[in-house]
Amino acid sequence: DWVIAGVFRFGGPFFDPSVTEADGLVPSVAFLFQAAFAGTAATIVSGLVAERIKFGEFVLFSLVLTGIIYPIAGSWTWSSDGWLAVAGFKDFAGSTVVHSVGAWAGLVGAMLLGPRIGKFTGGKAQALPGHNMAIATLGCLVLWIGWYGFNPGSALAMNASVPYIAVTTTLAAAGGGIAGTFVSQLTSGKPDLTMAINGILAGLVSITAACDGVSMWAAWVIGFIGGVIVVFSVAFIDGINIDDPVGAFSVH
Repeated sequence: DWVIAGVFRFGGPFFDPSVTEADGLVPSVAFLFQAAFAGTAATIVSGLVAERIKFGEFVLFSLVLTGIIYPIAGSWTWSSDGWLAVAGFKDFAGSTVVHSVGAWAGLVGAMLLGPRIGKFTGGKAQALPGHNMAIATLGCLVLWIGWYGFNPGSALAMNASVPYIAVTTTLAAAGGGIAGTFVSQLTSGKPDLTMAINGILAGLVSITAACDGVSMWAAWVIGFIGGVIVVFSVAFIDGINIDDPVGAFSVH
C-alpha cells in the first residue's frame, strides 16, 4: 500500500483480484463503484468549461482530477483513518467528496479559460440560452434516475435502508424542483425551465450526504433549500463574470 496517514491510501496501480473481499465489496466491484464516482466529478467539470475547452486538454484535466484529486479527497472521508473521518465528518454518498470536489475543480477551469465570446458585454452577463430545452429536461430526468444508483447504491448492500434512501432522494429532488420554479417566478416574473432543472439537481446534490439519516419531511426541506440557493448562486456567479454555461458550480 501507498499510505500517507490520514490523507491518502492507495493499494497499488489497480486492485488485487486475489483478495476476496474488502470493506464489504470484492475489490473489482469496489473499483468500479469508485470509478463511477470519479467519473461523475469529471462530468461536473465538463459543464463548467463547456463550449470553450479543447478535447485533449479536458482529458488531461480529467486524468488529474480522477487519478489524483478525487482519490485524495475521497480518502479523507471514506477511509477509516482519513482526517475528516476521524474528525467525525460524514458524507454518505458524496455531496462533498464527489460533487463539491468536481464543482471547485470546474470553477478553476472556467476561470482559467475565461468566458465565451459574447457572454459578458459592458461587464453585464448576457443570456446564451440552450438550443434544445427538451433534451436538457430529458437529461435532468436521466440524472434523477441515475441518482437511485448513486444514493441507494452507497448502502453497499441490498438491505432495508435502500428503499428509504430512494424515498428521501425523491423528496429532495421534488423540493428542489419546486423551489427552483417558484423562486425563478418571483425573481424574473415567469417560471424558468432551466432553474426548475437546476433546482431538481441541486436538491439531489443537497440530500446526497445525509440521504440515509434524515426524516422524509427534512429531506424535502433540504432539497427545497438547495433549490432556492441555486437560483441566487447562478446570478452571483454571473455577477462576478465567471461563465458557467449550465450552472454546474451552483448546482454542485
